[in-house]
Amino acid sequence: MRSDEIAMPPPCDRTMGFDIEVMKDGYTRWTWTIVDDRFDNPVGNVLGGFLAVFADELMGSAMATTVEEGETFSSAELKINFLRPMRRGKFIGEGSVTRRGRNISFLEAKITDEEGRLISTSTSTAVILRR
Repeated sequence: MRSDEIAMPPPCDRTMGFDIEVMKDGYTRWTWTIVDDRFDNPVGNVLGGFLAVFADELMGSAMATTVEEGETFSSAELKINFLRPMRRGKFIGEGSVTRRGRNISFLEAKITDEEGRLISTSTSTAVILRR
């Protein structure tokens, strides 16, 4: 599967409300605007799992830009660091491939608020699969 054959955005991203701004050469930049409480946890912050979904999509889409004919990939692990609470507003996420090997790749994502404050950092390992 080539990178141009991967559906972007996938249905789950449309459900979450993510918007792709840039997607090229091992790098992606997306925004996510949260306008209501549907992603809130009981104390009014965005539930960490939703933030992890955003980070996973940032890293996965960066990886998708590197896929060659006959390849696909799958996440092997994901680590996220929550650095500050995330509430309603506009958030900017950047994902990148830090190293692409023959069988595995290392990915990272950063999510900031509109003021540039770092909300979270994430890393992931992707396994490259051949058909």
